[in-house]
Amino acid sequence: MPFRMAQHSAAHLPNVDFDLLKTLVDIGTARSFTAAAARRHLSPSAISQRVKLLEQQLGFPVFARAGRQNRLTPEGLQLFEAAQRSLAPLDEVVASLRGDSGRVSGVVRIGCPVAFGRMWLRPRLVALRKRHPDLLPEVEYDSTVRLGPRLTAGEFDLCILVGKEQRAAGLQARLIYTEEFLALASPAYLAREGRPRTLAEFARASYIVFDRNLAMLRPWWRVHFGPRAALPPRHSCRVASLDEMLALGEAGVGLTVLPNFFVEDALARDSMRVVTPDHPKGPADRHVLYPIYLCWRRAPVDTARLRAVRELLLE
Repeated sequence: MPFRMAQHSAAHLPNVDFDLLKTLVDIGTARSFTAAAARRHLSPSAISQRVKLLEQQLGFPVFARAGRQNRLTPEGLQLFEAAQRSLAPLDEVVASLRGDSGRVSGVVRIGCPVAFGRMWLRPRLVALRKRHPDLLPEVEYDSTVRLGPRLTAGEFDLCILVGKEQRAAGLQARLIYTEEFLALASPAYLAREGRPRTLAEFARASYIVFDRNLAMLRPWWRVHFGPRAALPPRHSCRVASLDEMLALGEAGVGLTVLPNFFVEDALARDSMRVVTPDHPKGPADRHVLYPIYLCWRRAPVDTARLRAVRELLLE
């Protein structure tokens, strides 16, 4: 609902967006667009756009350019001081009505891909429970393709999304991890078959794959050998489980391609080793990378509960 500014004549009352006034207060308090952007989890350009929209609604400028800085105009300073006095009690009332009042308690709904959740989310849930015992996390595991629309629809408070899914309208996102696909083989396999180095040697190897579409293997192969190179024809097993792919790889059944976060322990205990082609033109930046984001919906009012969970997950 628009926030109506009180003036002497009701005929000249402008409709001013409540959230834009909060943006003005954030900028005035933080003393810079950049600091206010970080506070609101927005880009500086998004903050600038909000200021322009506020000035359009008001009909007068609230900031003036002074060298490399934006400073409040006299009118902007008056508005900032009035909004700061007015909005602080409103925030307290809203928090009280929503049952927050700064108290960290209640249900937080989190969506996450299962494999990444086991490695990244599980230890953070333990820390969350210790720090905020009155919180009740409700975690649901699903694919990132389905999680994104469900977050936008309001089924979750927070979601962990992979790749471009975080760009959905109305979502904010923070990078938390970069996933990389790695080709691996066990020491036993390498001792028996030899370490593959060339395209021909990798093409002759036998692979443990996730499915007929060669998920993970296909993008890794294309990055290293190009889009025209025929995909490897020999598959020792198709199994739609990362756990089973890793276990079969450790048993020496064949080569496999898996996410880096999933094989950290296997690499540490030397039950699996990374195998990389020797490219004839020397080392190259040949990596299959996917950003992973913590995402949430944009909202005019942020609750203490969600802030506490986000802060811990982003530590």
